[in-house]
Amino acid sequence: MRKLSLVAGLITVAVMVGAIFVAGEAFSQSSKSKKGPVESREVEVRLSVFSGNELRLGSYWLVEADCSSQVADVRVARKPANGEIVLKETRTVVEVKKDTPRAHCNGTPINSIGAFYTSREDFTGQERMAVDVDYKAGIVRRVNYIVTVR
Repeated sequence: MRKLSLVAGLITVAVMVGAIFVAGEAFSQSSKSKKGPVESREVEVRLSVFSGNELRLGSYWLVEADCSSQVADVRVARKPANGEIVLKETRTVVEVKKDTPRAHCNGTPINSIGAFYTSREDFTGQERMAVDVDYKAGIVRRVNYIVTVR
């Protein structure tokens, strides 16, 4: 009798776990279809530079439908081991894909935050670093940079 009770209990637990899994998958699928494709919150960028030279890693900004802009909030998430990253306010030009809602702003000069990397004069090799960018839309994107220093 005890074995039968134990087997019945295990079957009940298995059914409950299966139901939770199926419900979770259904919820996951329904939320994916409502929100569209899921964007990665991390990107990787590979660049190269001569030792000791300043390299512009990227510019970070937000542009509105009327082409006005804001600077994004940028923080160094992983410092380079053989150089430094400097964040400074810069001017850049809007460049977005032609099929996006802000494409009419292409060519408009705007303020941005630029990330610049400079290696030590005596360093050559591969350097890794990362910045976190808050575009003020509910997602913080991590940009992982791999820089080959020659």
